[in-house]
Amino acid sequence: MVDIGTLQQGASSLLRGINNAGDVSGGSGTFGRGHRAFVLSPTQLEAIPSGADYSAGFAINDGGQITGSLNTGNSVRGFVWSRGAGVQLLAPLPGDSGSQAFAINGRGEVVGISSGKAGVQAVRWSAAGVPEALGTLPGQRAARALGINDRGDVVGYTQSAGGRQAVLWRTGGGPELLGALPGHQTSEAVAINAGGDIVGWSGQLGSQHAVLWQPGLAPRDLGTLPGGSWSRALGLNTRGEVVGTSGSYLGPRAFRWTLTGGMNDLNDLIPVSDFVLQDVAGINDAGVILVTGRDELPNASVGEHNHEFPVRVFYLVPTP
Repeated sequence: MVDIGTLQQGASSLLRGINNAGDVSGGSGTFGRGHRAFVLSPTQLEAIPSGADYSAGFAINDGGQITGSLNTGNSVRGFVWSRGAGVQLLAPLPGDSGSQAFAINGRGEVVGISSGKAGVQAVRWSAAGVPEALGTLPGQRAARALGINDRGDVVGYTQSAGGRQAVLWRTGGGPELLGALPGHQTSEAVAINAGGDIVGWSGQLGSQHAVLWQPGLAPRDLGTLPGGSWSRALGLNTRGEVVGTSGSYLGPRAFRWTLTGGMNDLNDLIPVSDFVLQDVAGINDAGVILVTGRDELPNASVGEHNHEFPVRVFYLVPTP
């Protein structure tokens, strides 16, 4: 474990995505003082200057490019930032007024949404910043693109009256529904790796399970930790390791899933500690996981922890 530090108490913070150098994108702010995107490296925390009163980074690639969203004063716009080029706003589709960006691949292609009077549409931006509508299926009224691999395949979901449906947009092709687990009505895909493996969740009223979609196979239910009724997969790497959060007898816990080992509570894979790892921000191809947690209360009952304690941030580095 590598203890990165703590997020400011009372702050609204998010951490999303980790690249193969260990750099992380995110955003943090406090009431009345704005919310700022940042890049966190193993050695420093660097704010991303934009002049906006709200900004947040959602993903980072191996070239150090960060994509996210910021407030321009009259609309929300997606952006790409790099140390050499600064902040570059991402234009919405013609006729729309706003955009948001959620993922970026190694080629600098970005995915997210464009929004306006016609609703919300899934979009892919070229490395030059040109937007392209990804399209929806008949009967779908909205769509969001949430993940992209270096091949340019995109995942996310489409929205209908019946709920969300996980979808894949292959490079050069239209949307394909990925399906849900048996008995479930809704699903969402959030990430895709170089081999075409996709993760997300599948759900029904009151419950959802982490899911792995693999080419040519039915959706795989990744289950929950013991005692849990829900789980969500939030990321995966090229080796097929999946990370996310699950309910358990002890409350919410961060997990790692592998084909050979199944789902494991990350708290069981580290030395005995006085804190609980609850959420996952990402995993890179070396298997390094970025997690957040909180200190437990002394003499607390099972699963009890102090929400007043600041959020602690860690790298979990695999051992031989």
